[in-house]
Amino acid sequence: MNIFQSTDRSVLLFLYNLVNGNPALELIFGVLAVITIYIVPIFLLWVWFSKGDPLKNKLVALEVFLSGMVSWQLLSRLVKTFYFRARPFENSSIGVRELLMHRPDQSFPSDHASLLFGITFALYFFGKKRIANYFLTISIIVSISRIATGLHYFSDILGGVAVGFLGALLVYLLRRPFEKYLGIPLVNISKKVKLS
Repeated sequence: MNIFQSTDRSVLLFLYNLVNGNPALELIFGVLAVITIYIVPIFLLWVWFSKGDPLKNKLVALEVFLSGMVSWQLLSRLVKTFYFRARPFENSSIGVRELLMHRPDQSFPSDHASLLFGITFALYFFGKKRIANYFLTISIIVSISRIATGLHYFSDILGGVAVGFLGALLVYLLRRPFEKYLGIPLVNISKKVKLS
């Protein structure tokens, strides 16, 4: 077992053992691991309607959403095409049981971490530091919960962080053509249908 595998196992078992066997903690961490992801639309609406330049805010909301989608649906899936890793609860040698019902699909990189950190990094890149700080906290809490419930290894989360960073950076670097050809037209449509 190399240093990476040893660290993965140690972090997983430490967090898992804190939660396992305590019904209240299993419930809390289960909710945090699964349900908290649905706060994403609330944050995007917060960016959309935040104070300041309305056009800029709406463009940032669209770019932040795109960053999350590129990280989760493009880059994470691309990595999974070339590398398969089973979830911790599927590895009988570790002794982690499934605390949450989850299909036994690929573990690396974490889709939750890819999406959440893609959005977090994008918020920082696009100058929404205050909202980004809140979102970073949520991203870390969800990631820890995903490990504690036996759904991911620590390196799955780190892979998701890296994918999220790359997705956000890619969207940030391509922001000018995105704004010109897609963002501004979408904002104009939103005004016409009274969504602004």
